Amino acid sequence: MNIPSFDIAFNFVRRDMNMNFEEFRNICRAKSVSFSKNWLMQPDGLSFIITCATDNTVKMLCEEVAVHFQNDRDIFIRYEMIPRYSIDYLYASRYCKLLIDVDEMDLPGGNTTAKNAFEIVLCEDCKYPKFSSIKQPLLIKSISKKTLKSKYYALHCSNGFRLFSKNLFNELKNDLSNYVDTGSVAYFDCPNKILDDVIWVRPQQSIGHNYMRDIVKKCKTCERPIIIRGKIERRAFLVCYDFYDSITNDAPMVLAGNWFGHLAGAGYDSVTWDVLISGNIFHKLCDFKARNIVGETKTVITKNEYRVLVNLEDAISAIFDARGLLRGRGV
Repeated sequence: MNIPSFDIAFNFVRRDMNMNFEEFRNICRAKSVSFSKNWLMQPDGLSFIITCATDNTVKMLCEEVAVHFQNDRDIFIRYEMIPRYSIDYLYASRYCKLLIDVDEMDLPGGNTTAKNAFEIVLCEDCKYPKFSSIKQPLLIKSISKKTLKSKYYALHCSNGFRLFSKNLFNELKNDLSNYVDTGSVAYFDCPNKILDDVIWVRPQQSIGHNYMRDIVKKCKTCERPIIIRGKIERRAFLVCYDFYDSITNDAPMVLAGNWFGHLAGAGYDSVTWDVLISGNIFHKLCDFKARNIVGETKTVITKNEYRVLVNLEDAISAIFDARGLLRGRGV
């Protein structure tokens, strides 16, 4: 498994507040671990972040720290593992989340009477739509002038739709055209005037279900999900990943296997539906400097890889706990 490198945020707590900082820093240097400049004195002790190269380095450092302080019963340790993705790690990843720093454009605002609609309903009882059957064109709010001045840009929509400038899609066309549906776009205020420089894109395929989401309610007739909510993850560092029960697809752009939200059968229900892209597509978006693309994204891993990370954190906890040093997770 290709685990990214980790930063670990430590909070050492002791009553007398006389920890020898230089001595501890030397321990880190002995393990060839670089020390972050971001350290902050707190009323109850000393907090700082150490940067570790690999999971083995993490365990080696924690072992040496624990041994060094095991005889000082006034010291307790809180810590938080923070995955630190290098750009090369993201470029080489199977999938990462396509994050776009814009609110959903396909939800009307103001006094407009125009609205989007699905042309096909798969169940008459719950009104579950065929999400790809959007009535053309997809209606959106006005795009800012600053965005329109950009040659390459992406915009966010609900229900698995994303907007790409035509210039951007043309650059990616050879990679994506066999794996996505595309269509025309217009403004809510001018629904009959098709925009020339932007299209909607929606992946045709999906990967396994997001492990951190639960189906809360299903339709009694068709048994399709009506409400899907997120799980609460007590291990804070795991929110830096997206977990899926399996990854069997190799399409360069896919939908998550399950959406997030509530279908109310209201004609055009809006649900959050993640879009995932290959590391290669993410690399190209970065090279094109596509506007609104968020570079600090999440990588995607399977449940088996999830267990590897959980085991790593448990191993670190055990190192500190065996010496009576562990106060709790989370700084």
